Amino acid sequence: MAGALMFVVYGDPVSGRSPTVSIRTVPGHGHTPPRPVMADDAGQADVRIMRSQWLQVDNAKNEPTFVASMGAVCYGCSLWPGSRIDISDTSQPWIWAWNDHQDMARVEYYKEASLEVHNFGAGGWGLFYVDMKSSTSHEASLPQLKQGVAAIGSSTFPVAASKFTSTAPDSSSGSSNFLIALGEFGLSLGLVHLHAFLMGTAFLFLFPMGVVAILSWSRNAFRFHWVLQATATMFAGLGAIVGLIMSGRQPFAAVHQIVGIAIVLALSVQVVLGLRHHVIFLRVSHRTWVSQAHVWLGRCVVVGGLGNILSGIVMAGHAKSAVFWLVSALIILVTASLTTWVYLARRRLRMLQSISGPDVRAATSWRGSSFALDDDSDEDSDEDSDEDGK
Repeated sequence: MAGALMFVVYGDPVSGRSPTVSIRTVPGHGHTPPRPVMADDAGQADVRIMRSQWLQVDNAKNEPTFVASMGAVCYGCSLWPGSRIDISDTSQPWIWAWNDHQDMARVEYYKEASLEVHNFGAGGWGLFYVDMKSSTSHEASLPQLKQGVAAIGSSTFPVAASKFTSTAPDSSSGSSNFLIALGEFGLSLGLVHLHAFLMGTAFLFLFPMGVVAILSWSRNAFRFHWVLQATATMFAGLGAIVGLIMSGRQPFAAVHQIVGIAIVLALSVQVVLGLRHHVIFLRVSHRTWVSQAHVWLGRCVVVGGLGNILSGIVMAGHAKSAVFWLVSALIILVTASLTTWVYLARRRLRMLQSISGPDVRAATSWRGSSFALDDDSDEDSDEDSDEDGK
């Protein structure tokens, strides 16, 4: 929605107050909540609200039903510096969205009120098209509806000009703008979902599985570990790139963005520490400060990543949705599972270390890379196995 000109209408019809109409936009190219339009946002365009009122309408259940009616005029609207507004288009694409869970007691009808995100899925948002040419006037006075026309034409699909009050020969520009609008909207929504998928897969599945692998008793534990961690790091890196694309040139101000960048930078250091640990361990057969740094930085990255997933969900406006609670439950499950796995691995290692006699090395040499457990633990890999056999 970056650069879009928005008319946000909200209020309570039984309060006795007219509906609030807030003119908003999303500056730049970021994916942030809309804010009221400022002078720098509008350029040479001048948008004014002429009226707003509640209209009671009839319904089949004979229950009080109200519709917000508002009138606005946009002077020099073709000069709006954001998304292109074509005043000659007979089928200009618009989007609409709403939510049914806004607590009106909290917003107090301010035009700068912080509002909940719109509903997602079918019925929460959609597209429609307006005959902009018929709603445009070059006179000094406000544009008037033509005699006998109840309203300017609109449709859920681009239609021929003859179905509107306009006499324009065709609506090809509307079809073109439809594809542009649909593409931009779909791309924005798709990037959000792609970012969530990449980061969720990395921190809820791949990184935890890498921890499980390194604490396993498989001969290929180290190999499984680095493959999983490398894949997770790649997913996180791609997720960060998608996040940067969504942010555009806007400065990072949200906690989610700042923590996300810090985690990605930490992952770069983590890769270097992991490779360095492996090389040193093969030479000296015990852990060093590099090993300790790799272990503890890894723990911080995983914990920070899991927490940042929740902050991302909140930033996307799903703090009160089922998605937030479902992901929270998954994070608790992953954390509990990893804690249990580490405890069992430590317990088994202590049992093996309590064995006396020449069979201790034979009992522990195959167990895989468990350097995260204690200071004297060994690391198993294909290279280790080869050296043990010599």
